[in-house]
Amino acid sequence: RSMVEGPKYKRHADLLAAALKGRTLRAVLRAASSSEGLAAALPALLGCTVLRVFAVGKELFVVFGVRWNPVAEGSALRLHFGHGGGYCVEPWPHGKGASVDREHAWGPKAPGGGH
Repeated sequence: RSMVEGPKYKRHADLLAAALKGRTLRAVLRAASSSEGLAAALPALLGCTVLRVFAVGKELFVVFGVRWNPVAEGSALRLHFGHGGGYCVEPWPHGKGASVDREHAWGPKAPGGGH
């Protein structure tokens, strides 16, 4: 299993920015973390729009707008993958009764990972 390191962070920031920038967080399907802080913090970002995603060193930042002024920067999510960490982006389901599209998921933790 490969671990995201160094220059790969910029690549992953660019991939996530392309997928998330301008989108509003509508749901948290699952949030695995070594601490419960992530799972507890994410619901506060529901309804917030992603303004930008960038890398600094070996960390990724996802910056959200505030609900009452979506173009003003509010909270940021800081991601550090650690040993064997990663993410999985699963396309949002379309249509009534549709389920998450795991077949087209991508990211280090997606089936086949390392995209």
